[in-house]
Amino acid sequence: MAVYDKSLLGRQAAKLGFIRDTYEKALRLTDVLSFINSDPLLKDTLALKGGTAINALTVRKIRTDLQPVLRKRDWFDLTVAQQRVSEYLVELINLAPAEEEFLVAFRARAWRPELLFSDEELERVRRHPMAIWKLGDSIYGNH
Repeated sequence: MAVYDKSLLGRQAAKLGFIRDTYEKALRLTDVLSFINSDPLLKDTLALKGGTAINALTVRKIRTDLQPVLRKRDWFDLTVAQQRVSEYLVELINLAPAEEEFLVAFRARAWRPELLFSDEELERVRRHPMAIWKLGDSIYGNH
């Protein structure tokens, strides 16, 4: 992680039209996300939740939380942002047929990890405590 100099951050933030503390938070968050994305273990196993949180935003929330950190010449259109995020997520979350079949089965309380895993992974996942807890006796064919 980078070491931040408050006076340098102040100058950079002023030049860009941001509040120094907000600018620092954004830089630090960028560092954290870059680290997660570059770490071999974390990048494939850590799922950050809240991607649909943009739908919970309100115009009031934009005015109080986002507008103060925007540059004066920038404008944030909530409706456009919600639409763009929705389109991006739909494009990003394109399930393979086996993944869709797994989800349908899981919702029907059928445990079919072979649709997603093979070999040693399959045996480990087959006994996953969360799946056993979530599906209860139905995991063993007892309904």
